[in-house]
Amino acid sequence: MAALCIAVASGTAAGAQEARAVVTVSEILANPHAAPDSTGEWIELQNHSNTAVNLRNWIVRSGNDRPHRIRDNLTIQPRGYLTLGRSTSRSVNGGAPVAYSWGADIALANGFDWVVIASPDGATADSAAWRRPVRGVATGRIPGAPLEPDADSDAWITQTPAFGQGDLGTPGAPNVGDRSLAAYRNAASVSAAAGQHARYTNQNSDLVVRILDVGQGDATLISNGSGIALIDGGPDASRLGHLLDSLGIRDTVVDLVVATHPHADHYLGLQALFDTRRGIRVRRFAENLDTSPNAGLRRLRDSVSARVRRNETMLVDTDDPCSSGVPTCTFLLAGGARLQLLRPPPHAVEPNDRSAIVRLLAPDSTALTMWLAGDAEHSAIDWMLHTAGYDTSPGMRAHIVTANHHGSCDGISNELLSRLTPEWIVMQLAARNDYGYVHEQTKSLLRRRGVRWYRTDMNGTVTITASGNRRTIVPSRGTANESGPADRHSTQRTCR
Repeated sequence: MAALCIAVASGTAAGAQEARAVVTVSEILANPHAAPDSTGEWIELQNHSNTAVNLRNWIVRSGNDRPHRIRDNLTIQPRGYLTLGRSTSRSVNGGAPVAYSWGADIALANGFDWVVIASPDGATADSAAWRRPVRGVATGRIPGAPLEPDADSDAWITQTPAFGQGDLGTPGAPNVGDRSLAAYRNAASVSAAAGQHARYTNQNSDLVVRILDVGQGDATLISNGSGIALIDGGPDASRLGHLLDSLGIRDTVVDLVVATHPHADHYLGLQALFDTRRGIRVRRFAENLDTSPNAGLRRLRDSVSARVRRNETMLVDTDDPCSSGVPTCTFLLAGGARLQLLRPPPHAVEPNDRSAIVRLLAPDSTALTMWLAGDAEHSAIDWMLHTAGYDTSPGMRAHIVTANHHGSCDGISNELLSRLTPEWIVMQLAARNDYGYVHEQTKSLLRRRGVRWYRTDMNGTVTITASGNRRTIVPSRGTANESGPADRHSTQRTCR
């Protein structure tokens, strides 16, 4: 089974209060053996708080189904478990103690699928995705996996992104006796399951971020444990493909791809992911779905759509990243790193200002937090700070930032730097460009703020590594704070 991807979203104050109740998906039987799918499927929920939670009007969603709103007063006791499923009759559901039936509204696929539990206002409390579950074997969250509050969000998330196969399942009860994680791994009776866990939880949890030298464009490759994410792909599929090949990204799964906005220097290279010779499977592809006359974007969307139809890929709308109406969704990689996908300004006219935003946190966020916002310009920056309130939820402080709009003066401001407080900015561009990037005013502002920079035209690919509570940033060549041959003054007097 593939590594679990948890998605958690922050929402309204009411939604945040519900999220703090910490109701999570703790066990899933998507492919029953003792009963047919039509009656035997179920999920188990766990309440991690000391307060009972009434699930009336909570929402259950799955990949290809309409949302189901729980109609009954359904209480999950403090520290307790509750099972929801297709049928409450043990005589037809395989013997599971299902407390509430969603009937035919929700069907859990035996291929790729996901399930979400959301509070009444639509704020996601927890979700899980799976691929090809073993028939008759429930999939349960690792016992003892710590649940910790994310200091930068109103939501709670698990720090262990792996589910492992249990025995036939323990619906309505603790997984495998609720033993500690160490005991669970060592228990002979579940040694096979422990091996499954180890594939995801014992891997190197170093977070490696490569800000790729793709010429005049953006592409950032993120790896953590067995998890891989890619933010934009640059302007040239052959160039990105060469870089992927050189890094051994072949015959593997990419967990999340984000095309920040529909400009060719950000998305054209992504076609390299869908070259069948590479054997890459994209689990989630996120973009804003804005209309565009560009033939290259149509080809890319056709490639994504073909894989969506085959249930190989889930399409994520960056305007609704958790499919729940809330602006922020968190995705976990197998090593514990988190990617927070933030909605762009919904009514912006310029494509640059429709850039989706990604905030990356290392497993130990004191080691590395990054902010990536595509080509967002001043109006989008103002919206982030003064309308969306991203500076407070989920928070904007970042050790390292990829410069908006390739170092253009219209992608940076003194106020933005005051909120981000970065140590480093990395600018992605070609040495010879017609735009005059990096603008002289941008460099002057960074010098005044004491922010150092690298730039891919002069420094090549820049590699950032977070290991434990330490981070390093290493360019392929050159030194910090360099100027380039194309740099000139912007027509703007200052960068605000």
